[in-house]
Amino acid sequence: MTPPDWTKLAVRKSREHAWTLGYLFDLAHRLENLLPEDIATELGCSREVLDQLALCRRPDKERFAEHLGIIAERLGVAPLALARFIRRMDNLEKDAQPSEPAGDVLRGTLLAARDRSEEDDEDDEDDL
Repeated sequence: MTPPDWTKLAVRKSREHAWTLGYLFDLAHRLENLLPEDIATELGCSREVLDQLALCRRPDKERFAEHLGIIAERLGVAPLALARFIRRMDNLEKDAQPSEPAGDVLRGTLLAARDRSEEDDEDDEDDL
């Protein structure tokens, strides 16, 4: 059975919303260079099922096992494979985001480096 035309657009749009599995599939593509076929193979499903998964909401952290079970049962995917994939992408997503304190320190360092002018450098050379 061929999916309706609107599903392709919906799957593409799901990549833009962090609350969808489609976002995680796009993250896997960007960070691990995985193609949809690779992800489908990892999850043990077809491309059509992967598209349906992309439209699903990510399991809530507090009710992860329950939500994962619902998704896996409804779409016929192995819950363990899906859980491993989601957890791996969650970790990659965290690693890809800079932490606030490190960003503040880096900005301070860059600002300090800019405070020094070329004239200051010339004065330092004269002192040698």
